This record gives sequence, structure tokens and C-alpha cells, in this order.
Amino acid sequence: MVKKILFLLILCSGTVASALADTLTYQGTLGNYPIMLSVSKYGSDWNNAADYLYTRYLKQTHLRLEKSGTGLTLYQYYSEPSEKKELFELHFVGKNLEGTWQNKQTKLPVKLKPTLQSIDDYQHQHLQFIVTGHQSFGQYHFDKIKETHSNMSFLRPGKGFSQAQLQFLAPQFKSLYMTYVMAALQCEDAGFWINDFHIVNGRYLSFSLGYDISCYGAHPEHGQEMYSYDLKTNQQLKKITDRFPGLQFFALLKAKYQGDKNLNEECDYFSDTEVWKYIHWRLTEKGVVIEPEYSHAMAPCEEEFSLSYSELKGHWQEPK
Repeated sequence: MVKKILFLLILCSGTVASALADTLTYQGTLGNYPIMLSVSKYGSDWNNAADYLYTRYLKQTHLRLEKSGTGLTLYQYYSEPSEKKELFELHFVGKNLEGTWQNKQTKLPVKLKPTLQSIDDYQHQHLQFIVTGHQSFGQYHFDKIKETHSNMSFLRPGKGFSQAQLQFLAPQFKSLYMTYVMAALQCEDAGFWINDFHIVNGRYLSFSLGYDISCYGAHPEHGQEMYSYDLKTNQQLKKITDRFPGLQFFALLKAKYQGDKNLNEECDYFSDTEVWKYIHWRLTEKGVVIEPEYSHAMAPCEEEFSLSYSELKGHWQEPK
């Protein structure tokens, strides 16, 4: 899911190809409000999308861009210039941009100068984190932290973990958290939440992350990603066979669920192993939960299937 979100963040800049374009960033004022504006070009051709933000808030607003004579016209992504929603009418004064911004009846002057700092770098440098509380799972304690501009909350490993465990887990959790924070700031709308957090047998840390994200695409992305970590070896268990070597889970799931009349027949779970080529999985106190990954059009078929430790017994080799 992290890769999917990173791909969506690129889309927020207009198109995937825009990541290869020359990006021009401007900083200045909209009325009395400090702002930044980011546009991009392919040689002499302007990309048809842009972004701006009020530096106080860090939240990006996606804009449409049209070249107009010697200047640029930008406006709210899902609108037309005639609607005058977030309408920038700018012209070049040397390397600077000047003009007006209008939103319905409100009209303010805009003055911008080129800057070498990108919007992304500015956002990263001005993030603000606060501790809002604490949560414990047995001997392991976590700080509840929140980034104030995005209002995104997450957990940070704390007391109860060894130094080696903290050195392993802290970057893992930070990387996940920063991905969600930036998605909240750079996409139209984004929500993330932790589900089913477990410390299994005092050794394995496992949880799922639900997400619902709209990044100016045709359809919102929603679903969940699952994570499991071995606190003894300080490794992320990416494949289910990292925890259960040699496990052929498809045969076990087919034997258990093929006759389940509550399953959607259109999802065709057990006629072909191809459905299970890509999965999400996580550990629980009772066993393992496995979820097949479908295309966007078939996302409703993504359903959790469980196998208990007793059902798994004899089908894998216990790691030392």
C-alpha cells in the first residue's frame, strides 16, 4: 500500500510523467498570506496541473493550469475559469509572477518570486508533532503522536522495547507514518487508521492499517494493508512463509471455505490459485488472517480468511 500511496502522490502533481518534468516553484504572497506555487514544464510546454499552499497550513490545493498569452491561468481542479474558484490570473514580470487570485467575489493581489525550495521540502521542514497520549500492549508501550497540520495520528514505539528493537522499529513506523502524513497534506482527502494491533506470544507485533484516499483521480482508493514484525530477530515478515516456512495456505483455505455459501460466487476465490498470487496477511493470537488482493474494480472481493494454529499444525516448519 505504501507504494500505491507514493504513486498517488505523484498523480497529485498532475500525471506520472510530471515527475520527469522541470518543476518551477514560486514563493510570495496572496494578499497578506504567504503562499507557495508549484508548476511544471516539458521544454516550452506547460503541464496542465499545478499546486499551491498557504505556508501556515501546509495543505496543498490542486489546480488546473492553462497558458494564456504571456501569462498563466490557474483554477480549482474540479471547476471552470468562469466559476472563479481559486482563480489565479498571473503574468510574468521578468522571472517573477504577478497578478490576482479570485474566489467568487473575493479578489486579492498575488506577487511571487522563484525559489529553489520545493513544496515537498517545505512541508517536510515545517511538520509539527505532538504527543497526545500513551497506549500499552502488555510490557510494550507506545506514544500516541499527531502531526498538527495534517491531523494524522499514529503510534511510536517506546518503553518496554529493547534498544535493538527500537532501532529496528522506529524507522519502520516513521516511514509508514510519514507516508500517511504527506498523503493527507498532498491529496484531496485521506484517512488512515490502525486496526487489530496485536503482540503475539510476546514475540510478534502485528497490525493492519485501513486507508481511504482520494488523490484527484477518477476513483478513491480504499482498503487495508497488513504488517507483521518479529521482535526476536528484528525483521519485518513480508511473506507469509517468513513466519510459516513451507506453508501452502491455498489448499488449507480451499478445504475450509470452498463450500461457504456466505462467500460471493462472483469473486471465484478457489477455482484458481492466481487469485491468491498477491495477499495481505497478519498474525493474531489465534492464528493467521489472509486476504487476497484484487484489482480496483473487484475490490469488494477483498475479504479476510482465517486459519487457526491448530489448522496450521503440521503444514509448516517452526522457525528456530
